[in-house]
Parts: sequence; C-alpha cells; structure tokens
Amino acid sequence: MEPDTCDERPEASLQHTLRRACDPCRARKIRCNREDPCSRCVTTKIECTHSDKVPREKRTRILLTPQYEKKIDRIDGQLQAVIGLLKDLKNEPTQSPSNSPPHIL
Repeated sequence: MEPDTCDERPEASLQHTLRRACDPCRARKIRCNREDPCSRCVTTKIECTHSDKVPREKRTRILLTPQYEKKIDRIDGQLQAVIGLLKDLKNEPTQSPSNSPPHIL
C-alpha cells in the first residue's frame, strides 16, 4: 500500500479553512454548518449570503531601538524602587493600639 502523498493533504485542509460561516450566522454569533444555503437560513427562511472576507491590515512590528531600551530600563528601575518601598512599608512595625488615637464608631 502506498502512503498518502503530501500534495493531497494541504489542498483538502486549505479548502476547509476557506469556508466561513454565512453572514447571518456570523451576525448572530451562532454556529453555521457552512452549507450553501446553511440549515439555519433555510429554517428561518432568510437569504444565506457569504460576503468576501475583508483583508486585515498587517501589523507593523516595532523594533526595539536604543531609545525604547532606555525607556524600558528607566521604567524597570522605577518599578524596582516602588517594590523596595513597599517591602520597607510591609516590614515597618505597626503602631501599638495605645499610641493610636481612639476610633469613634
């Protein structure tokens, strides 16, 4: 028996990934069986339309320039300073009840 060739698999998976839910199902955010027309559109007697996919803009990557690296280092230093201050506050002894003013209820 001859093994499956690699050429057949990508085509089948590519066709499956290209099919999208119909417009009404996507608008309602419900599962579509991706038939033409889909069973939900047939049941509800509405037009089963498939609009073209709008291509997304490609995101631009921000390269870490020396300027951004300096900012990151500065912010990291400030964060470490705040963490140190919080640890100091946590380690300070609390006031005893005799030294604190009475609370009025």
